[in-house]
This record gives sequence, structure tokens and C-alpha cells, in this order.
Amino acid sequence: MVLSRTRVKDFVRDIGYQGIRILFREAVRLVRTNRVEEARDLVRDAEELRKRIKLRKPYVLRRMVCKNCGTPLVPGVTAVYRTRRDGRVTRLVVTCTMCGYKHRYVLRVRGAGNESEPKKA
Repeated sequence: MVLSRTRVKDFVRDIGYQGIRILFREAVRLVRTNRVEEARDLVRDAEELRKRIKLRKPYVLRRMVCKNCGTPLVPGVTAVYRTRRDGRVTRLVVTCTMCGYKHRYVLRVRGAGNESEPKKA
């Protein structure tokens, strides 16, 4: 059976994402046993695999890795998760306990999209 080029790419992409997921899972396990440097190496390997296969950055590498130091963000171990509300905007603030870098993500904007509705008199 001869596979088309797109099918081969789909297989490579799927195996790449599985490998990234396995590397990240092992990195989290290492962080929980206080082996942070080895966990950073695994995250670096996952990023290198992603670049080599030319994949889009998966969620675990976007949100669960510190952009400053490359440490996997594990709640209570290497990260502190808080929600902050500033007026209409609710944000998730993730603080890396290794380097102190703060990641801020918008969770909700209250009242967004209601401007187009007619006001009742």
C-alpha cells in the first residue's frame, strides 16, 4: 500500500504531538520530585521536536511552560495560580516560583458584545 504525501504528514504530525505530550508528562513528574533542571531539558527537547517537525505549538507548551526560564508550571510546586478582577476584565495570573515571571491571561471580559443590542427604555 502506497501512502499519499498528506497521509504521511498526518502520521508524522500525530506521532510528533504524542512525543511532545509524553516528554511534557515526564517533565511534570520530574518537577514533582524536585529535579527541575532535568525537567527543563525535557521541555527543551519537546520544543526542538516541535520545531524539527514544523508543528504548531501545542497547548501544554504555550500555557504550561514558563516563557522566561522554561520550567514546567505545576500548580503548588513551580507556579502560583490566582484570578484577578480589574473592573470588567477577569485575568488569570500565573507566577513562576523559579524566576518570578508573571503570565497574565484574560479569562473574561464582562459586557463584551452587548454594545450592539438596543437598550430598553
